Amino acid sequence: MVGVETREDMRAALEVVGQMFGDLGTPDSTEGWRDRALEALAERAASAAIFVVVEEGQVVGVAAGIVDQRLPSPR
Repeated sequence: MVGVETREDMRAALEVVGQMFGDLGTPDSTEGWRDRALEALAERAASAAIFVVVEEGQVVGVAAGIVDQRLPSPR
């Protein structure tokens, strides 16, 4: 697994996500979703972690998560 750090890495990860949705029957026709997702990832880089699985130089898997930090409370 490799951490995603550059916009090029993010684009490659989003390509795999698009293929996954296509395989699940969701058409990859929503105009501009990749551009919007790329901007969201770039904006959240400090609180998001994205990892890809690379096989023979090609991204074949993606995992992503967001760190949700909350203010202390009595709960």
